[in-house]
Amino acid sequence: MDHYFNGELTVGTPRFRSTEHALERFSPSWKFAGNRYNDFIKVLEEIEHKENWEKYKNDKYFGDEILLYEQADEVANEVNKKYGTNITFYGGENCGYKVTFSIKDKSLEEVIREIEKNIPALYEASEKANELIDDFKYRFLNIPKDKEEQIYKKNKGKI
Repeated sequence: MDHYFNGELTVGTPRFRSTEHALERFSPSWKFAGNRYNDFIKVLEEIEHKENWEKYKNDKYFGDEILLYEQADEVANEVNKKYGTNITFYGGENCGYKVTFSIKDKSLEEVIREIEKNIPALYEASEKANELIDDFKYRFLNIPKDKEEQIYKKNKGKI
């Protein structure tokens, strides 16, 4: 069997959410407050990494976002248990799921099999994350109670 590759390959979902745009809705002043926008971008870069989430958990701008990240990360854990995969959630400016695996000394067929193994898990995690985002919108964006009840009934109690 010929081996073609060296190194690692990362496969992921297309971004399903842009944190920058979501947070601008909550606090447009971030974008237009001079140097504060640079601070905003710095925070977005920091929260790409899970180890930095705790730092922003109680932040008035980013706290709800981190709550959502933690839920999305739990989705990754659930999906990994189901499929035996190792996908991870990443936050920051663009959120999504990815998996990185070794392709060192693997043939094209072996690489394709590894990608195919991860596709269902990535897809399911992304779908569940989109449901979390919808739930987040309903619960945290102050939708009037009567509208929330209509949405709840329409979705058969999923939120």
